Amino acid sequence: MSGPLQVVTNRLRSLSRPTRNGSEETRFTKVTRTIPIDIILEIAQRLTSLGALLDFGLISRSTYRILLPTLYAHVQLDSNDQCHATLSYLAREPDVAIFVKSLVVRPNHRIWDSNAHQEEQDEAWIADLVSLIAAQEKFRLLESFHWDGMEVPKDRLWLKLRTFCPHLRQIGCSVGQNLLHGESELFKFVNLTGFSLTSHTCNFRHHRPFHQVTPEETDLPDSLWTMLLENSPQLERLVLNGRQDHLWRISRVSEGRWPAMRKLSLGYHTGGINNHPPFREFLSVHPLLRDITLTGLRFEPWDVSEETSLLDVPAVEVYTGFWPIHRSTISYPMYKSIKSVTAYHVMWIPSSWMMTTVFPTLKKKLPSLTSLSMSVEFRSRVGVTTLDFFRSLFSSCPCLTHLELLSSSHFDLEDFAAALEDAPSLATFTLVKVPKLDSEDMTRSAVRLLRHKPSLRSFTIAHVCPWRRSEEFLVKHKGIYEMIPGPDGIPSSIFVSETAHKRGQRQTRRYRLDLSDVA
Repeated sequence: MSGPLQVVTNRLRSLSRPTRNGSEETRFTKVTRTIPIDIILEIAQRLTSLGALLDFGLISRSTYRILLPTLYAHVQLDSNDQCHATLSYLAREPDVAIFVKSLVVRPNHRIWDSNAHQEEQDEAWIADLVSLIAAQEKFRLLESFHWDGMEVPKDRLWLKLRTFCPHLRQIGCSVGQNLLHGESELFKFVNLTGFSLTSHTCNFRHHRPFHQVTPEETDLPDSLWTMLLENSPQLERLVLNGRQDHLWRISRVSEGRWPAMRKLSLGYHTGGINNHPPFREFLSVHPLLRDITLTGLRFEPWDVSEETSLLDVPAVEVYTGFWPIHRSTISYPMYKSIKSVTAYHVMWIPSSWMMTTVFPTLKKKLPSLTSLSMSVEFRSRVGVTTLDFFRSLFSSCPCLTHLELLSSSHFDLEDFAAALEDAPSLATFTLVKVPKLDSEDMTRSAVRLLRHKPSLRSFTIAHVCPWRRSEEFLVKHKGIYEMIPGPDGIPSSIFVSETAHKRGQRQTRRYRLDLSDVA
């Protein structure tokens, strides 16, 4: 934060001091009279994290009131404690609940190592609390709701949301062991713009090879297709993700004609739809489609090449699925429109294979690539180092501005830092890795990375437990670092937000670190 933004913030802090008579109303009047509310809201929109936004709101009670609509516009509850505390608070405070436009509820969700010992939450209680708040018309402005629990909630939840949330147009639900039934209230919505149905246990970053499982196959209810195909003509976003051992028959998606469709995500399903002429026709009649996810193919890696020709859709900019670059795709044209790729695989990809097979063709096939997310396993190989890997990656993607790398093994951050000189456009990144016992302090690592590349805007480093399967993926320590430039434009300090698991508890600290204080 610098320049005019810093001046305004300092002014707000001075105004937040108690007046002589201690009147909060006087302080509120003084703030709003001196600095227009529009300016305060403009500052809030420029803050890149919820933590920074909350810190800004805590400058004074009056500022907090002004920012309430922004603070609670998008609520995501990622743990049992968050679900219990936040939903109870919203039930007590109707003047706050009314500001919620998007709500994601994830009971019994596990990603932090500290959640390993949490007691399983009664999901029915959480669903009933959401139903109660909705029935009291406190969610009147709700536009998007996503349930990501272990099981589908009872129909009462969907009935209350549909009845008392007139602006609700995007809904999502996870499926567990309980089967969906055709009479579910979930499938009685109309005029949806977004719909998501996923398996709670589905995870595409790592799974067993398909030949090692005997999958069940299930037809989705006709009422679901009626809701989507007939009652939601303006659908913009559709996600249907089964899981590896329980496939969904979703061929009817090819019947859809949604002129406003921008995002399509198809996970595990019965094979063949991707190569069927109806599906090719489906893609051709959706000119606004920008984001395609095809992660559930029933193919081995070397058979994916036939499917990749489907990416030859002029408007597509974001692709999620198996690597669109394979040895057998050399005859395919460049995918000039694709700017973002999230690459999955049916096995962990050795770094050496990427260097010899994938990277050499990235620059030729994806010349517009600016964002890349991938998983990799660093294996020992004579003559190949992690420094070689990162330099090969960056030289193959000269336009890359964002990188997300998920590793199941340890790699040296010093090698990544040294390779940053080959990434002229990189501004943000996320690195997920398994640390060594004697790993350097995360904050010092962040400072070292910044000094190698001062033009970075922000980045995230996460240390995870050793893992091979999705259920073993647990975060031990996570740091988010945002650069604060000085008058000359060069970073003078870092806004640090670190969360760690210590002594069975999650501990979070946020502070500003002056780079001149770090050796």
